[in-house]
Amino acid sequence: MDKSNFNVTGTVKRLFKNSGSATIANGNTSVTVNHGLISTPSHIQLTGTHSEVKDAYAINPGATSFDIKVDSAVSADRTVYWKAEV
Repeated sequence: MDKSNFNVTGTVKRLFKNSGSATIANGNTSVTVNHGLISTPSHIQLTGTHSEVKDAYAINPGATSFDIKVDSAVSADRTVYWKAEV
């Protein structure tokens, strides 16, 4: 999508970039994130806050969400920060 000629009037309800945090719950290996972007993200960056999620990766990117996954179940709730852009 070419964003260079994108004009907006009124309220913008969808974004080209967004960020936040998600928690993989104790005993689980993934969490679904509703990204709030205008379309499927082309780039997703993740930052884990604990060794159990330091190698977290994004899968299943779609128009409204993506999943954050780790290979082994976490032993407590673990936060992963994310940034995504179209």
